[in-house]
Amino acid sequence: MLPLPAKPFTIGRMQKLSANKYGKVCVDTNIYSASPQVANKELYMRLGAHQVELLNEQYQPIVKHKRLYGQNQELMDWLPYLITLAKRPNALKYTGFYRELPDPWQDYFNNLDYAEKKKSLNLLVRMITETDMDTATICLLETLDSGKADADSILLSYRRLTEPTFNDFLPLLSAGINSPAIYTPDLTCYDTFLKAGECR
Repeated sequence: MLPLPAKPFTIGRMQKLSANKYGKVCVDTNIYSASPQVANKELYMRLGAHQVELLNEQYQPIVKHKRLYGQNQELMDWLPYLITLAKRPNALKYTGFYRELPDPWQDYFNNLDYAEKKKSLNLLVRMITETDMDTATICLLETLDSGKADADSILLSYRRLTEPTFNDFLPLLSAGINSPAIYTPDLTCYDTFLKAGECR
């Protein structure tokens, strides 16, 4: 009955690879995305039965992918690339990420100028990082339905949808109001002072 190890034993083959100029690596003819920050750099891959994990030279994780079985396939995690892409928003239309976007987002980005596109893209990165694409799309559609079409209005919709409101705390407040704690002060110490004053 010895205790289990504090850290799980990692099963997988470690392999050192070089990322290409796009920050991607090729293993057994299959391509996995890493990050633009590791472009043309060496990194490590931990190859497991069902998962592929890419790590930098300090063995810090960059991204995890489902392992591909087959030939000439590609797995792309766009999130690490979006931060770089937000600096060049006009390049968005030529990426695979743009083609994977829901139609409302594609239409929305098509009608923006450079500055607003950059701001909205940064906001989209934030929303996807904190929640998911479905939540981000709901916020966009609600904003467009209200007649607004700017990043600040989408952010307001996002906050209203995801952050707690006063109504969320009402059950807790009601519970406190319905059963208030009864406190009876002890005033006997004042009786002692009053009696002392009467003696004088």
